[in-house]
Amino acid sequence: MPGSEKKTDSENLLVVEANQWHLVEVAPDGKPTKYDLSPMMLRRITYPCFKLVGPPVRIAADVYFDSSGISLYSEAAWINGSTVVRLGADCPGRDLVYVPGSFRSIRYVPLSLRPNWLTAVSGVPTCALTGATLTPTTQFASPDSKEIAEAVGESFGQAAHTHGIRVMASASMRGHVKLMSADHDFTYGFCKNPGCQAVHFKGSNLVALHGEAWEMKHGISYILEEERCNFSNNAKEAALMASLTNQQSISFLANGGPTVAMNLCRMLVLCGKNRVFTLTGLHSNSGKSGASGCFSHSLEQLESTITALHDLSPLFFDRFKLPRRGDQLMKELVSKPLRLLNWVENEGVVETTYILKPDCPNTAVNPGVQGSKKTIQLYAVGCMQKICETLKEPI
Repeated sequence: MPGSEKKTDSENLLVVEANQWHLVEVAPDGKPTKYDLSPMMLRRITYPCFKLVGPPVRIAADVYFDSSGISLYSEAAWINGSTVVRLGADCPGRDLVYVPGSFRSIRYVPLSLRPNWLTAVSGVPTCALTGATLTPTTQFASPDSKEIAEAVGESFGQAAHTHGIRVMASASMRGHVKLMSADHDFTYGFCKNPGCQAVHFKGSNLVALHGEAWEMKHGISYILEEERCNFSNNAKEAALMASLTNQQSISFLANGGPTVAMNLCRMLVLCGKNRVFTLTGLHSNSGKSGASGCFSHSLEQLESTITALHDLSPLFFDRFKLPRRGDQLMKELVSKPLRLLNWVENEGVVETTYILKPDCPNTAVNPGVQGSKKTIQLYAVGCMQKICETLKEPI
């Protein structure tokens, strides 16, 4: 009842029988009540962090190294839902002598090593993604968004020998296996190609809260350690944007709202000229999204977007002297038009451009692709051809 205290007089035990976990509640009279636990429930009641004191197995590959080619900035780790196993006596958590088979191999970036690790990230030519996570029945995207993104990612990977980019990066936003997610779908298609790798960035605190929402079963996941009470979820954004500071990096924008619109400004500033592409084929029939610049922003809002980017990791972003004043920012944006890859019936992929300016949203309408598998494939191949042609232009 309200205002009363519930008396706890039972003992709760976790019991495993024949590889099945149960929660057993034992009453004062000794009578047990057994509850079967699903894997998702179990993941949320185990220790959030273990340290491995036995021999390591199944270590994930690393794609980021120092100038001498030695991997120093991330550690071997393993994850299952919200529970992380780290390697080393100095790690927090209860001792574990072996890694259970249900855990996936990942990389863990300690907070003290993050600036150096971001420098290593910036040394790898990368295609960084931003886009929405939506239900298949949404009115804000093409119902074929998942298939389109996978097809474009696969086609882009097939041309890696031409454009030289073999790493695709995401901020690991998926949410659920049945959702359409730009982060998941583009990288999934890209990884189908030999020699092409996906990396997924995620913060340690949000993983501890709801690990399943960040799970990616392809590519390499990097968990970035965060300060104890920092739930801003900015660590992954810092990593994603750091990947774009490489001169050869490019970015893909799919669909989405205000967050994607903010990333559009950042990507245009960080990338070289003609290296930011919006794939409007993922649009809904409305033909607009934050990815195409349809949101109006004041000059102050655009300035704030870049200032906030600097604040993500001052030790790293300070060296790039990002434009903070309005006049500096506008000079930068005018020189770097957004490339929009549109599907036009009976014409194929048609490229248009848009220059991001304050209080001047993009009013062009570019509906997404909806049709047969052949149409989706034609769009994917057409996008790849346009991108490769554009990347040949001087930076």
